[in-house]
Amino acid sequence: MQVQWKNGDSHFWASLMKTKQEFLKFGTFIVKDGSQVRFWEDRWLGNITIQEQYPQLYNIVRKKHDTVADVLSIQIPNISWRRDLIGNKLISWNNLLSRLEGIELRQERDEFRWNLDQSGVFSVKSHYLGLIHQDTPNLNKKLWKLKTPLKIKISYGKSKSQEGCHSHKRQPSETKLARKSTVLFLS
Repeated sequence: MQVQWKNGDSHFWASLMKTKQEFLKFGTFIVKDGSQVRFWEDRWLGNITIQEQYPQLYNIVRKKHDTVADVLSIQIPNISWRRDLIGNKLISWNNLLSRLEGIELRQERDEFRWNLDQSGVFSVKSHYLGLIHQDTPNLNKKLWKLKTPLKIKISYGKSKSQEGCHSHKRQPSETKLARKSTVLFLS
């Protein structure tokens, strides 16, 4: 059974679910019975999720968290839409249907293949190497490499850490910087 974060869950649980997503992006599922693989949100039909491959369809599907078994347990895929499929959405749906034709569910447990190792098995070393070589920017590293006075870096760091906090005791330098149209961009 797939577990997910819901509103009201603890910060620990939310962090654990985020870690799960970061972990799953380094592997793909091999669908057998389809009971453990999310149809839209897991990598099983290609190198990216169906959600990423067909975002227009994902945006209008009613049940976003269905498993592959839920969708493919009958001859015609068990998917309902919030809107009619017309134009590009219909073309995308027909394309997806043609890719699903060869998928047959069988009475075996789904498998997860770790793509960072030739054996397909997770190792801490391969995960570490995957994490340090990925192309996602680390904003904290970029912040400290900026050629700005330390006082501004610390002020920016404090203001970023206070986002979402509705305190009226913000750093005065933040307001002064905004008035002078001084903007720090991290790209």
